Amino acid sequence: ITPYKEQMRAALATIMGISKSSVNIKATTAEKMGFVGRKEGVTVYATATLNYYRWDKI
Repeated sequence: ITPYKEQMRAALATIMGISKSSVNIKATTAEKMGFVGRKEGVTVYATATLNYYRWDKI
């Protein structure tokens, strides 16, 4: 996904209304493990850490 990381960061930042510097995208490989390593499929994991601040209460 390396060629698309910056475009993905920009799109996610725009959708969420946040700075691009607040979005991080990482990728790794399965290193020849299972059906992914044999190039028979893909695996995708997504993790999001969100913080909500009540700025009027701070």
